[in-house]
Amino acid sequence: MCADPFHRGFAGAYGVHHAHVSSLLRSARPDLDDRVMADALLDPLSSTLVTHELEAGHHGFDSLEAVLAALVDGLEACAPR
Repeated sequence: MCADPFHRGFAGAYGVHHAHVSSLLRSARPDLDDRVMADALLDPLSSTLVTHELEAGHHGFDSLEAVLAALVDGLEACAPR
């Protein structure tokens, strides 16, 4: 067992998604740490966070979609040309 409480193990569906997003980021933004950025992009999509935001009434689906779109737009806007 890993001693790091933040270690995910990158197994199952998360591992597949993480590997795919990391690969895309390596191509699109080689100036960034692709593994860390993949976590930053995937974490807001976790079912725990989305369920909490929806059940607490903090956000609806449209609001969450707008926030995630802004996150991706910001990443694209800062890409080296």
